[in-house]
Amino acid sequence: MREQPPIPRLTALQLPLRDALRGVATLAEVTEELLEPAAALLPGTVRDGFRSAVHAIEGAGKRLMTAPITLDSVRASSRVLSQGAGDRDALATMAVVIAYAWEHLRDAGHEHHLMISETMLAGHLASGSSLAGSTAPERAASLVADIAGSAVIGRPPGMPAVGSDADRAAIDTGLVSIMVWLLAMRAETMEEEEKLLDLASALVTAMGEETRAALVDRALLAGHMESLAAHL
Repeated sequence: MREQPPIPRLTALQLPLRDALRGVATLAEVTEELLEPAAALLPGTVRDGFRSAVHAIEGAGKRLMTAPITLDSVRASSRVLSQGAGDRDALATMAVVIAYAWEHLRDAGHEHHLMISETMLAGHLASGSSLAGSTAPERAASLVADIAGSAVIGRPPGMPAVGSDADRAAIDTGLVSIMVWLLAMRAETMEEEEKLLDLASALVTAMGEETRAALVDRALLAGHMESLAAHL
């Protein structure tokens, strides 16, 4: 196998992005003045893309906060990544969390309009084949590859293939964003969890070139997502 070039990592930040945005209730309402402390933490090559991605978030309502998921269900989904395949209930919970996170990103204007089937995803996760790996980032990378290669997401879900390169890129970006969110340290409120999900999406979008390069290899993707999650 041809050796892949290393993926550039973000340098260590003085504080997590969530702390720099502590006073912001939702990224859909953030002003340039409030965004500046967080953007200033990032290297110049990432900063402008991060700003643009945050400003693209629309005030589509608090989709994640009003969804039938709780802090406990988000934490249970994170545990599936950290501990490996859980029981059937834990995997079903994870399917709900991923599905509503996907819909939140779609409704917040994150440049995708593809639908996800929660039922198909639950069945897919229950098979157990999606969670290969010995660490949480490795399992997250396995999930990204496995779900992206299935018919769980589509126009509509269940179709055997995604039509365009844009659709494939949207699926990859959305799934990586959700996995980076689930790999991050958990928040204390659903409002903060919603903000973390938007932050994850903005960071993944800002580092789109690095993310695309990492997607060619699961080990690279695992390291890339672990690095991004550590900055949230």
